[in-house]
Amino acid sequence: MLRSGLLIISILGLLPKILCSQNVDANLQLDSLKASKLLIKANELYDSNKFAESHEQASFAYQYFKKNASKSSPELADAAYQSGRSVYRIKKFNQAKALLNEAISIWDKHTSDYQLKSAKAQYWLAYTEARLGNTLGAIPILINCITMQNANFANYTDLIKSYMLIGDFYTNIKSRRQATPYLEQAFELTKP
Repeated sequence: MLRSGLLIISILGLLPKILCSQNVDANLQLDSLKASKLLIKANELYDSNKFAESHEQASFAYQYFKKNASKSSPELADAAYQSGRSVYRIKKFNQAKALLNEAISIWDKHTSDYQLKSAKAQYWLAYTEARLGNTLGAIPILINCITMQNANFANYTDLIKSYMLIGDFYTNIKSRRQATPYLEQAFELTKP
């Protein structure tokens, strides 16, 4: 009894080291808890501007949830989103587009609790569309993003970024008249 207790304690002591290593062994047997912890680690790496490492962690979680969770699982959407925004940062725009679209389609099937997550993914999808040369296609995505943010009381920082991005997109395609209301709205939101 004592031996098995010590074995469990020693295994549990190794778990944080396994999960926190930046290079997760592809053969590591994942379960839902470990996959969720990989997503947390991926987010931390992303926040530290370690986008390739973030994508690596998130993709392990994504593969786990893709194989083991339902197709409409919020965890699958979280993994697709984290992986998508990470690959965007390493300039794999087509892969980012597919992952972000998957996250959005899953979150949009759920209650309003997931609408702000979907709006964030749409923000990144709009960036991706623009990088792929489809600036005009990015604008309606952002307008939908703003609608969702307003309906779900997003924080002003996210709204300001969305309005600014639409204004920038219109400015980039030489349509200043259409850019002006979005830039003005962003400016209005910065006032106390």
